[in-house]
Amino acid sequence: MLDTIHTFPVHAGQFQHYLRDRLDYSIALHEKMQKKSKPVYTYSEALQKLQDYRFNGYISPEAAEALLQRAIEPVGDDKYVFTMDQRMKLFINPIHDFHYIIETLKKAPVTCPVLIILGRASELQQMYMKPFTKVLGKYKNIQIKHVEGHHDVHNNNPEIVTPYVTKFLLQKKGKL
Repeated sequence: MLDTIHTFPVHAGQFQHYLRDRLDYSIALHEKMQKKSKPVYTYSEALQKLQDYRFNGYISPEAAEALLQRAIEPVGDDKYVFTMDQRMKLFINPIHDFHYIIETLKKAPVTCPVLIILGRASELQQMYMKPFTKVLGKYKNIQIKHVEGHHDVHNNNPEIVTPYVTKFLLQKKGKL
């Protein structure tokens, strides 16, 4: 898992606001998709959009360029559309807090090998996930590595994460 743990808790006091916000977003997204026409961009506009709307920090122009290659398709006249299914932006986390997450882990622990690489500059991950990573770090099959960088450290500076990923993938894992 590269700078991603998607079990962001929702405190009981935030339940109503969170659920209303997510449902409003769902309705707005549905209405937007009903128009059936995707926004069209020049290549440079698409590249700039990809760089400007990273919610987890900076992405280098080179890394953005690599991501863009799989994120757009030409529609003619040197114009492009993004190919990502917009519904991927919509997710509703289960409504629970850290206590519930930790109790669930105790009852149904993760049993497969897992490598989690977190960027130290990813404020959301560092702020919200500390209690969760503290519990996960006690499992022998889960490795948590903190590296210098933001969410896109694996795109911006792959040489930082490569040694950890390589070691993880090459380790002997059981009889399969």
